[in-house]
Amino acid sequence: MLPRKTQMQKIKMIRISNFLYGKIKYLRTVILSICLLAASTNLALATHVELDDKIKQWKPGELIAVVSICKDEQTILRVARADTISEEKVLSLIHELNTIELCLSFPQPILFTIKSLLIEYKDFNGIDSLVLGVNGSGDNFLGWVLVSGIFIEGLGI
Repeated sequence: MLPRKTQMQKIKMIRISNFLYGKIKYLRTVILSICLLAASTNLALATHVELDDKIKQWKPGELIAVVSICKDEQTILRVARADTISEEKVLSLIHELNTIELCLSFPQPILFTIKSLLIEYKDFNGIDSLVLGVNGSGDNFLGWVLVSGIFIEGLGI
């Protein structure tokens, strides 16, 4: 049996290590959340290549690389509204919508086909932006995405 003073020191060390473990666990959770937020969201919910600083023109039937997609009109309109206010609003809203599964973010862009235009608007920087409906394979509608650019009516690829 250990002397009383040694037992008290051992108990004190256990309490300190438990306290530190709790703090480290909390810090790890915060860091992981920040990393997931940064990795899973992207202001432009679809990506494209702009050549010579021209405005990208989107049309039905064209392929689009998507990193985030929202499942219904009401949800994507909330995201578009946030996009007219600030980048921070969009990022926090997309993160929130991903957690409640109204939107989905992919680790890598996935190709979809543009189906239709929902709305045209200007984002918080005054850039022409769109809400587009996209299809997966087999002409099945999957959801809505945000992109910068303009929409051209007519048949695509």
